[in-house]
Amino acid sequence: MKQQALLQVSLPQVSLGPRVVLKDITFSVGAGEIVGLLGPNGAGKSTLLRAICGLIAFHGKVTIDGSDVTALRGRERAAKVAYVAQEHDVAWPIKVAELVALGRTSTQTGLSARLSDKDRRAVQDAMRLMDITELSSRPANALSGGEKARALIARALAQEAPLLLADEPAAGLDPAHQINLMKTFRTVAADGRAVMLSMHDLGLAARWCTRLILLDRGAIVADGPPEAVLQPGNINKVYGVSAHVATVDDGLVVQVLDSLRERPA
Repeated sequence: MKQQALLQVSLPQVSLGPRVVLKDITFSVGAGEIVGLLGPNGAGKSTLLRAICGLIAFHGKVTIDGSDVTALRGRERAAKVAYVAQEHDVAWPIKVAELVALGRTSTQTGLSARLSDKDRRAVQDAMRLMDITELSSRPANALSGGEKARALIARALAQEAPLLLADEPAAGLDPAHQINLMKTFRTVAADGRAVMLSMHDLGLAARWCTRLILLDRGAIVADGPPEAVLQPGNINKVYGVSAHVATVDDGLVVQVLDSLRERPA
């Protein structure tokens, strides 16, 4: 018997005000997948992630682990999906360890509930994976941009939800932390969960994602393994750039070479 997909998306249309941002979006994601969501600025990547989380209204249906996302209440939703937004704002001087511990809210009952041993282990593991253990007692709003991003990703990891969504999580991270992040996502997927993240770094997506979905002007133009999606023709057409694509021992390599569009006068 075929296993039910962890995430199922059927969105005939998603609009922001009068503007149609997404149209005819249909796909499913299974446990163990790392799905990179690609496309130029304005393609609809962030809108799609927010729709999947139920943060914006849409026409269609999204189910996570068999549950309609629009029917889930706050803690029920947090138990199903963790979401890292593109913006990394932390407005108050909460300690990093306390910020990460907010990811355990869905496991607790009552406003004054304390962290269990399991909760504390999840928080410690998440901070270790994001290399922020030494920052645990620092105020989160005093961190650098990259440190703050890693703290917010750690909070999502601490949720231990079956589906992890992240909007450009690698942006602002140095190369070593970018690779560490993608290795962490592989660990999450190997644990039987699924990861979906929007990305602009085609090389990083080619190397670490198991599957890519390429968006352009609100529609899916390619969906499949990296070597099928990151064809030079697709890259040329969607991004307006030339690229060198090669297969090496470690996997696919993509290097953007030049813009194919005329610069504005």
